[in-house]
Amino acid sequence: MGEEATNQSSAFGFDKPLMKAASTGCLVAAGMEVAPAVMIKFLFTLSTGDAAAVDKAGQDWRRASALVQQAAQAFQQAVAGVSGDDWTAQDRDAYEKKVQQACEQYQVVEIYLEAAGIALSVMAGALCAYAVFAAGMAIALIAIGTAILACEGTVVGSVAVPELEAAAAVCLEITQVATAILAEVGVAIAEVLQGGALLDATAEELDGNDKAFGDFLNGEAVGAAAAGANLLQNAANAGIAYANMNEKTPVLGKDGKPVLGADGNPKLNEGDTKFGDINLNADRDWDKTWDVGASGKYGDFSGGADVKYGDQGFQGLSVSGGYTPEDGPQVTGNVGWEKDKDGNDIYKGDLTGGYKTPDGSTYSATTSGEYDDNADGSSTISGGVTGKYENEYSGTSADAGVNGSYTHGANGSSTYSGGVSGSAGNSLTGSSVHGGATGTYQHETDGSNHYSATGTGGYTTPYGHGDGSVTGGYDQNAGGDDSAYTRAETVHGGNGDEGEKHEHELRYDTDTGQVTRTDS
Repeated sequence: MGEEATNQSSAFGFDKPLMKAASTGCLVAAGMEVAPAVMIKFLFTLSTGDAAAVDKAGQDWRRASALVQQAAQAFQQAVAGVSGDDWTAQDRDAYEKKVQQACEQYQVVEIYLEAAGIALSVMAGALCAYAVFAAGMAIALIAIGTAILACEGTVVGSVAVPELEAAAAVCLEITQVATAILAEVGVAIAEVLQGGALLDATAEELDGNDKAFGDFLNGEAVGAAAAGANLLQNAANAGIAYANMNEKTPVLGKDGKPVLGADGNPKLNEGDTKFGDINLNADRDWDKTWDVGASGKYGDFSGGADVKYGDQGFQGLSVSGGYTPEDGPQVTGNVGWEKDKDGNDIYKGDLTGGYKTPDGSTYSATTSGEYDDNADGSSTISGGVTGKYENEYSGTSADAGVNGSYTHGANGSSTYSGGVSGSAGNSLTGSSVHGGATGTYQHETDGSNHYSATGTGGYTTPYGHGDGSVTGGYDQNAGGDDSAYTRAETVHGGNGDEGEKHEHELRYDTDTGQVTRTDS
């Protein structure tokens, strides 16, 4: 049980591009005077999910089930490993009984986790099935729109327009039924999770866990708050989506026909809705930390903000923004602060500027920085600059960057590091090369110093791949016994396999003059 859950990849990853294509298809159909396409697009917006993420959650639940099973087996083996001769007191029988009760509780939890994992993967499958349906429906709407435009150009064909419009209305009814079915699947999955949790708590209580119901009710209280926030969030997002339903659709004149612009193409409803493109988010973690945020887009401009608040007060704040037209100059940025569970403060930000040309080429540069102020007194400052080029049509790309960091340890030690890197490739041919170099200097409080430098390089072709690295270093220890060393590592192999790895190290003792080689 649970062996397949160790693989964290997911076969469900095609739903999001299909849903995006379906929404775009609805916009095209709306431009062809297929009126129901606007409402169908709204239903698609409400039904868009992330099947891969849901399936991954299902895999994690099944993996947890397998781990619980292993824990129960280890528990039983540990007790069985103590012979009767080694422990013959009366309390052994009582202890074995407690172990048996615990293992029975483990089994209940194991079954529940497995069922929950399967249920989540079923939901992922439902999202993918709906995405396939949505893509097919968009194609059907475009076909109807094409037929309507063709019929309107002839006297004989115009008689068929009402029938085609009726067919479009039937498409809306079918989409409403399919959306309702998807919602029912979600309700059924929720019943599996909720009912299973209650049955699990009941079984554990009968097996001797007198805190099972209390834990269940506590979990219900925490989960209900998060669920309530998510319901309000989704209700608000649905309202915004409804208000934006006509966004990007053709502007219609008094005669019901699309209004043409100066370029001969239909004018679109852009920025005319009251709310614009807004998305709200509200979540509550198991530790009662709220994560509330909002993001929006108006034309080529976008922005967002996110706040975290929990038992320790404010625990995070981030703000982002950008200007990203289809062509021309582009800029995006993000700045934020977060306090993690250990009380460490993390401040970070990044800024990216670029230029996109009509031929599909994008030139960009990113600068980023981070400062970690840790609760134990240590701190780290890091930053870097990266330049990148890519062409979405030819598949070529290249990037180069430089980075550096400084860490002040809680005990007074210091570490400096820096590096450069570069790569180039072509996604269409599957070929790429990469290389880089890093250097590190570490000073310990006892006076020891450690120096090292590493160079790396590699390639990938349709026929195979290879990687290699060479490291040189010098350890200057406070009590003497200094040494210098080199370390080399190579990996090469054909496509589809990890390749053969070789590694060796040469270390030179400056006091004795002895050289030691280690191979693996």
